[in-house]
Amino acid sequence: METEDSYNLTPEQRHAILERDGFKCRECGATENLEVHHIFPKQFKVDHSPGNLITLCRTCHSAKSPETQASFFSKIILFFKKQTDKILQLFNAVPDPRYQVVFDFLKIPGFRPHQKEVVDHLMANQNVLVVMPTGSGKFLCYWMPGLLKQNHTLVISPLKSLMYDQTQKMMTSRINATYVNSSLRADEKAKRLEMIKQGSFKFIAVAPERFMNDFNNYSFNTNDPLLSLPYSLLAVDEAHCIDKWGRKFRPAYSQLKNVREQIGKPTTVALTASASKKVQKEIIRSMGLEDCVTIVTGFYRPNIHLSVINVSNITSGFRDKYFYLKEILNRNKNRKTVIYVLTIKEGKELLEKLQKDKHPVELYHSQIPEPEKIRIQNQFSGLYKLEINILISTSAFGMGVDIKDIRCVIHYSMPSNIEDYYQQFGRAGRDGKPSEAFLLYERGDEKTNQFMNELEIGNKSRSEEEKKRIRQSEAYELETMLAYIKAPDKWKYIIDYFGERKEGKKLWLFILLILVLIMFCVLTILVKFLSL
Repeated sequence: METEDSYNLTPEQRHAILERDGFKCRECGATENLEVHHIFPKQFKVDHSPGNLITLCRTCHSAKSPETQASFFSKIILFFKKQTDKILQLFNAVPDPRYQVVFDFLKIPGFRPHQKEVVDHLMANQNVLVVMPTGSGKFLCYWMPGLLKQNHTLVISPLKSLMYDQTQKMMTSRINATYVNSSLRADEKAKRLEMIKQGSFKFIAVAPERFMNDFNNYSFNTNDPLLSLPYSLLAVDEAHCIDKWGRKFRPAYSQLKNVREQIGKPTTVALTASASKKVQKEIIRSMGLEDCVTIVTGFYRPNIHLSVINVSNITSGFRDKYFYLKEILNRNKNRKTVIYVLTIKEGKELLEKLQKDKHPVELYHSQIPEPEKIRIQNQFSGLYKLEINILISTSAFGMGVDIKDIRCVIHYSMPSNIEDYYQQFGRAGRDGKPSEAFLLYERGDEKTNQFMNELEIGNKSRSEEEKKRIRQSEAYELETMLAYIKAPDKWKYIIDYFGERKEGKKLWLFILLILVLIMFCVLTILVKFLSL
């Protein structure tokens, strides 16, 4: 590996890189014998920008690059091995070594299903819309091409918690990443922006509102310094927020087409876990990605069992939702459980009841301070000794929360639409292990949703035409939720709604039937032949 002297770094640039990494080895945390080195081997023709450089101690660098410590004969063998691999690759005898070097760097075994398909398209500079279920590893779809491409990657993320979580994961994986949002102090924000201008980070995460000049009219700000950087990749996370008539709509997302054009139309990947065919078309239209490849990997999560308890249909004595909630909680003792409610008021009332019944429970919603949110998340995830197993939450607990061992999700209130419902119960079983999702429904729940919808419509200045469109959209969404409640096969209904089919078992049964018929024909022919 080259030393820092061959990178033509000034002492100031070298100091900036060491400062960015906290004057510690990014591999082992050592503070002595530090030097600046390439993330990937030099044969990948990486540039010498600070975003492609990390701080390593001498020991960790030697472990990562044994060829630098090899004997003369070992170096000759390594040289011929590399040349042989290049020749074999021409005949497709070995896989693309670019991917393997990233797997080695990130310390992960390989691709999950469909990830390689996305990465291949992005490496070929094709725009991609990715619809993958929660827990499928969407992050690698832009981490890998972002690392392999020469310039920066701009990541659009809708939540501060999501930005923080993804950036922390990248930094833990020795990827040079940062975020800029309103949670930072003014001096910290200025420092990060200066380091971004110097090229210290490969990945930069911001909210879409970052590029808004006027939040009332949502006019576009062309003077933002982040728009002047060279980008190889634009990644738009939670892309369903683009849908103008959806509940999760963020008006600033409608300006992302302008952002993309301003930064030179880099290769773009839009990612989401829940988008119907209608929403997929809206994402493509809104961002100007008419030439993009759409990859939908399936919405079916076989490890999650879906159930609806219709309290209105149960006539054996008066049993309300809370009765069935306690039954479910008693069956799921010591298992992480999330209970979704529609309003903060309902959440507080439920919190009081469960605390009286001695359940270890907390309430999570958008209005609690950020440090309190972090404390609750850490207790629920098990990072703190004082753990909680039950979390009551509004829709605030969703995007950006990566707790893999949630075993049960209960909807105490009826969700407003299938997209929200899918996102929320998708918090369960992210590790692939068996989990459950319950929806507690009582006749009249839809009226609460309608009331909440009207409040939301009235709280924002909209034209009468817009209000009419939103009411029509929300009425349709409520109808689909009520139809789901009545549907005999819950998963089939959800998959049909998103425009896919649950084919797994039926396909294998069909193949098995064909094989049986073929064997029967072969045996019949053999019997006839032997009887002659």
